[in-house]
Amino acid sequence: MPALEGTYPGEKLRFRFRGSAVGIFVAAGPDAGIVEYSIDGSPSKTKDLYTRWSGRLHLPWAHVLETGLDSSREHLLELSVLKQHNPASSGRKVRIFHFLVN
Repeated sequence: MPALEGTYPGEKLRFRFRGSAVGIFVAAGPDAGIVEYSIDGSPSKTKDLYTRWSGRLHLPWAHVLETGLDSSREHLLELSVLKQHNPASSGRKVRIFHFLVN
């Protein structure tokens, strides 16, 4: 299945959308990383993509990144791969299959 894949720390993407919430649908596997993200230039937040089940398989997982946005205007999601990773993870992979927008 086609996916946006980030492997190296510092790799970035920008996604413009219109809606009141945004998230990502990923494969949370044994090598899942951590992303840093910002909406419309707001202070950055992080999301660990590794789950308690990630060590055994590549699990499809949805992460809601932000809610309560003004749905009448366009927003900009900026996301990057962090160098840090969950101690249980063997890597820093970010595999995004879909963007979730409400």
